[in-house]
Amino acid sequence: PDLGKVDPGKGALDKTILLVEDDPSQQTLVGDILRGAGFAVQVAAGMRDALAGLGNPALHLVLSDFKLADGDGLALLQEVRRQRPELSFVLVTAYGSIEHAVRAIRAGADDYLAKPFERQALLLAVDKALRTRALREENRKLSDALGERERLVDLIGTAPSMQKLYRQIER
Repeated sequence: PDLGKVDPGKGALDKTILLVEDDPSQQTLVGDILRGAGFAVQVAAGMRDALAGLGNPALHLVLSDFKLADGDGLALLQEVRRQRPELSFVLVTAYGSIEHAVRAIRAGADDYLAKPFERQALLLAVDKALRTRALREENRKLSDALGERERLVDLIGTAPSMQKLYRQIER
């Protein structure tokens, strides 16, 4: 595939990303890439701003730097998973190491991106995280529907009229 033409996925225009970055030049650069791909971008300069931004119901993904002036991306990830577990989360760091990547994924990040990164790598990570979110949502809906079906079967199966029918069938 031509990585120069990464498709961020259908419906990018209705996807909002919370960009958590305390470096103004990185905020501008990454924000411009995401907006150019059709995403709505909400910017937070640090952990405190990011936590306040989690209240936005239109939010789909958090893209956070690992090292923040008032905290770190792993602590933010833990708080996001506690408050909004359905959100996708991509952790970005200039201090990339296998240890950081493993810690991020174990903590619940959907992807991990080491700086410096190319535009294509960023958009692929965002696309992957959003697809993962969609699969989690579909899985949750299917689980809910299956649970509802099982409750309905249990309810119908234990009704007195059904018990009478079962006895008649057995005879």
